[in-house]
Amino acid sequence: MKKLIKIILKYPLKFVNYIYTYFYYKNNKIGKDYSIDDMLIKGEKILVLSPHVDDETIGLGATLLKHKKIGNQMSLVYMTDGGGSTTDTSREELISIRKSEGEKVKEAYGFKNLYFLDEIDGKLNPDKRDLINNIVNILELEKPTIIYTPFLLDGHRDHVGTTKALISALKIWDKDFEKIYMYEVNLPIIPQLVNSISKMEEEDYIKKGEIYNIFTSQWAMGFDVFR
Repeated sequence: MKKLIKIILKYPLKFVNYIYTYFYYKNNKIGKDYSIDDMLIKGEKILVLSPHVDDETIGLGATLLKHKKIGNQMSLVYMTDGGGSTTDTSREELISIRKSEGEKVKEAYGFKNLYFLDEIDGKLNPDKRDLINNIVNILELEKPTIIYTPFLLDGHRDHVGTTKALISALKIWDKDFEKIYMYEVNLPIIPQLVNSISKMEEEDYIKKGEIYNIFTSQWAMGFDVFR
């Protein structure tokens, strides 16, 4: 069953993503190069939007460790309650377990603040007014200078919805905000079109692997399913 799920999810989404990104970047005349180092400036205030407990680590774990090293203040927002995972555990118990995992993530990266917005896992509605207002309130409290959010072509509706909700919130909070960086979780960015290779220190690689061990509730699909 696990293998079948991988096949069903991987290839159709990968094909659509390839076609979309091919034409997008083919017609993109900006041509600007970006580097992780451009974001690693001491004094930045980081806000991470993560649809589920673990997405922040899969998508940008090493980057967060780099921010931690230089002392940047970071806060984390978990968008959903995490109750939708494939498991025999009851929904209520699973939500409790994943929140506990989230608290451990906070300690591992040194996040200053942790927010749980508790949207229903798998049913995040980016147009929900209460959700948008909650994000606006967090933006007001945190006043971030850098925001990390999932890539808009991600294969999970909650991931896409997270970024769409953020866009709506930014139109209210600061429509000119520019430092928004999207991270990859469930859908590979085709390397022939977009390729970014950043050095990962051995200690960051080891630490990211250790943080993966926090997510004991996640077993239905390996973290490398789309690799």
